[in-house]
Amino acid sequence: MKLSTLTTPVLKKLLSLHERREDLVKKINQLDAEIAAFVGDAPAPAPVARRRKSAAKPAAARGRKSGRGGRTANKIVNALKNAGAKGMTVKQLSEALKIKTQNLYVWFNSTGRKTPGIKKIAPATYALQS
Repeated sequence: MKLSTLTTPVLKKLLSLHERREDLVKKINQLDAEIAAFVGDAPAPAPVARRRKSAAKPAAARGRKSGRGGRTANKIVNALKNAGAKGMTVKQLSEALKIKTQNLYVWFNSTGRKTPGIKKIAPATYALQS
């Protein structure tokens, strides 16, 4: 919502909604305290409003481990090696490797292009050529 589009009625409505929210949070905190008193635990902390993240964290910060790629490529290359010169269709590869057909089409269109030895020999049919 743009600041220029805010009118007095809209601001009043936002204020009333915010006040209602605060009242509900207070009631929840009271209920949590009653439950904790009944059970004998410490009261639970009040819920905190979540904020949007401003920017994506780098892969290393997200816990992504490097050096784990290439599994799909290895599976595909091995299957094409076993198929020989006649190759395999994307559907056959999908069934053999238990990979979605659409994922294979995308793989061949991106990574498969750069993989040496993989050639498209017919529509949706690929072979490994040395």
